[in-house]
Amino acid sequence: MSLYCMARTRRLTLAALEKAEVHARRGDARSQQRRVRDVPPITWVPHHTDADHLALVERYKEHVEGAFIPRAKSKVLHLLVKFPEAVPVATTEDAERALAVAVKFATSVFGDEAVFAARMDRDEKSLTNADLFIAPRYLKKTKNAEKIAISLSRHLKIMAEKYGPLPSDRNVLRAQGQALQDEFAAFLRAEGYQAIRGQKKQTTEDDWVSPEAFGADVDRKIARADRMVAAEYHDKIEGRLATQEQELAARGDELVKGLENAWRAGEDIKGTAVEKGRQMIASATAEADAIRRSAEEDARKARLDTAERAERDAQAVRDAARLEAAAIRSAAEAEADTLRARAKRRLEAVRRLGRIMKARFDHLVREGVLKATKTREAELSETERRLDERRTHVDAAERAAAKAQADAERAMANVELDGKQMALLGRALHDGELALKADLSDRGFSMNEASMDTTEQIAYRSAWSGRVHDFAATMVRSAVKWRKNQDMAVIRAAARERKLDKREAELDKRGSAIDGILARAQRFLTDWDAVPEASRSPAIQGTLSSAGIFNQAVGLQRLGVTNAKGSERDEGDEAIDRNNDGFER
Repeated sequence: MSLYCMARTRRLTLAALEKAEVHARRGDARSQQRRVRDVPPITWVPHHTDADHLALVERYKEHVEGAFIPRAKSKVLHLLVKFPEAVPVATTEDAERALAVAVKFATSVFGDEAVFAARMDRDEKSLTNADLFIAPRYLKKTKNAEKIAISLSRHLKIMAEKYGPLPSDRNVLRAQGQALQDEFAAFLRAEGYQAIRGQKKQTTEDDWVSPEAFGADVDRKIARADRMVAAEYHDKIEGRLATQEQELAARGDELVKGLENAWRAGEDIKGTAVEKGRQMIASATAEADAIRRSAEEDARKARLDTAERAERDAQAVRDAARLEAAAIRSAAEAEADTLRARAKRRLEAVRRLGRIMKARFDHLVREGVLKATKTREAELSETERRLDERRTHVDAAERAAAKAQADAERAMANVELDGKQMALLGRALHDGELALKADLSDRGFSMNEASMDTTEQIAYRSAWSGRVHDFAATMVRSAVKWRKNQDMAVIRAAARERKLDKREAELDKRGSAIDGILARAQRFLTDWDAVPEASRSPAIQGTLSSAGIFNQAVGLQRLGVTNAKGSERDEGDEAIDRNNDGFER
């Protein structure tokens, strides 16, 4: 979900306002091209009048009636706002509330008597745009009088000064536009919506593109992001399979070591441990086979899906970029050829006219009409001037073609830069030397430039486009979480190792105690056999005959082993099971 928002103003003359009205009524070609559904717009006018809400010129005249209007060409401010996806616009009721929020924002900046018409189009692909038409009214005070006046710049200057002093040069309009962007994002957050101000422009040049071109660029970037996500998912499956194999091998080594320790503890302990070890090995082997089969199946499916989707997306992006570049070049070349042919035809016509005029002049001279000489010279001068104008038009056409070619090359360079940056991010997932981590810089993350080659350093230091930057931020957060889980797994393994060592020590201690008891029992039986039967105690003889002291010692040994093993798991094992990550059972 995109949380970026935007607010821009454009000054309109009355003629431009008439064109905006035609566009609102869907009477121009551009509005028909953008139309994807047959749904009427959501409109707003002050005082809830029943008049035509799309009659922008008529609403403007009513709004400014009785007010002083400056002589400047621009008469109206067109405020275009784009809501973040956190603002609901899906239903008609949602759109009406969103338009009311846009009007409230314009009122907070330009005053209560500023907006005379507002509209949200519902027949276009994007439903988050709102158009507001503004002519701010205010009370203008002079030394001698007070009057209601219209001003397109006064309120913007007041608002922009809250964010710092305004520059004195031509950048004042740019500063006002940046302040308006900040103000809109802050307003939406104050209204309870999640909103982020768009990235600031890095140059003073116009960066506006048509919605059609912007949509095509977004589709290309989404396709690249999908390919990267698919590759990342494939790598994660491969990594998970390798990790599971390593963990199963480690568990097998651990079981073998436990069996060896059990063998040394005694014959009875050995039998119990061997049986338990066999069961654990059988269980671990079955679990490993099931995990391996599942992981191999997931990896096989992921490989097939990733390869097919990546190939389709790559081919679509290549075809779209190639067609777009070819269209730009063809249009520029056709325009240049048309202008050259037109200029050539006009040049030939001018030359023919010059020859005709010269012939007429000679004829008049021969006839003695010398008074027409100055007039003919003026006509020849005018002809030369027109010829110069045609040459100027041809030069302008060639410059336009060169600019279109440069724009196409710049677009291809941006596509190549995005690809290099995504490749660098992909390498950072597997190459620990790049040291990918989050920080507080404008980029939001950092890498070790010493581990990059020259091409990667250039891509890393360049500006990161919005979608590539968002994907990188998401990937950094995922990597940090993954490292944290790995650290927790290491801690849990160390805790389990310490527990096993402690149990082994207890078993060794109890086994030693039992060995001492057995040795003393054996010595007692030896001494008892040496006593003559006539001198032996009948009570002791009866006890030995009924059970046997050696058998009693063996019973103590078994009891000690049972108590040492325990029938229930302790709290440490339960904590480990609660926090395991799916690789141990």
